[in-house]
Amino acid sequence: MTYLFTNPQVKRWKTLFFISFLFNCFLVVALYVETGEEQEQMPDPPADMVGVVTPQAESLPAKERSAGPVVGEPIPVWLTITENFYNAFTADKDIVHHAEHFDFPRLAEILSVYVSRVLMWDLLLHKDVMKGDTLSFVFRMVPAEEMKQREDMPDPVEVLAVSYFSNRYNKFIDLFSYHAVSKKRRNFYYADGRLLERVLKTPPLRDHVAVITLFDEHPPKHEGVDFKAPTGTPVYATFDGRVTRADWQTRFNGYSLEVTAKNGALVAKYLHLAERMADEGQEVKAGDIIAKSGSTGKAAVPHLHYQINAGTRGKALDPFKHHETYFEYLKGDELRKFQETVVDYKKILKKVVDG
Repeated sequence: MTYLFTNPQVKRWKTLFFISFLFNCFLVVALYVETGEEQEQMPDPPADMVGVVTPQAESLPAKERSAGPVVGEPIPVWLTITENFYNAFTADKDIVHHAEHFDFPRLAEILSVYVSRVLMWDLLLHKDVMKGDTLSFVFRMVPAEEMKQREDMPDPVEVLAVSYFSNRYNKFIDLFSYHAVSKKRRNFYYADGRLLERVLKTPPLRDHVAVITLFDEHPPKHEGVDFKAPTGTPVYATFDGRVTRADWQTRFNGYSLEVTAKNGALVAKYLHLAERMADEGQEVKAGDIIAKSGSTGKAAVPHLHYQINAGTRGKALDPFKHHETYFEYLKGDELRKFQETVVDYKKILKKVVDG
């Protein structure tokens, strides 16, 4: 026993053991203190959050992390025409940003189509648009719930106001969307309250959403007028005559009717019908319901293609030049309310133009 306490090697071993013991004790204490600090920094979640996974900011989509316009609110855009009308939309940085923000890749394409439909009454886009022309407009993304409730077959994108400066004509073309009390849906008007579309006195449709394509003799030719309308909208004969043909080239025309005037000088064609209500050989009078509009044949959206020709084999005529038309204006309180709306739109447009 005395040997264990007097042998020098044993003494050195005992000393090393004691030092090692003290070092381990120090590590244990240090680890305990560090763990306690971490627990103070990461407290237990409240009871109502137990089991709920909270994503980190880095994992959120960019459109949720970055500030930007929201669905439903007016969004102004300003751009300059460079190569051509349609390329100006796809090249615009703001439109590209909005497309990413709303996760809507086709935004530029749809905006260009809708703005062109507004301007087509004043400009031939293939001829009148010039490099350096400027365009400002207001649009909105239509909320999904609103789309379900509306009867005008809206796309997810809606154009509200357009202001185009034409270098060719050295003037501004300003148009504003407004829902008049007397109308079922919104229409575009000039600043003085005149309805954008000319009105046919004997129309093939008495209720349509919009004219989406006008008559055009230039390639690619469009030998009629397309009226966007919900499936089942009544179609009327535009003059007295007889049904001389039905359902020809149905792959393209769908259900269709051809009415020839009694003197043979005029032939009217009604294409993409949902239903025919007149048969071949039947006599019809102007104002008779002869069909219901639809989207049969080669039709991207429900619409009526209305076409008139000078005789059976004659050239196509522009319905808005051949038929009698008139202009329609807002009046009284309706005009006053519209003008207030115009002031609001101009303020929005001024902000984006001024930068």
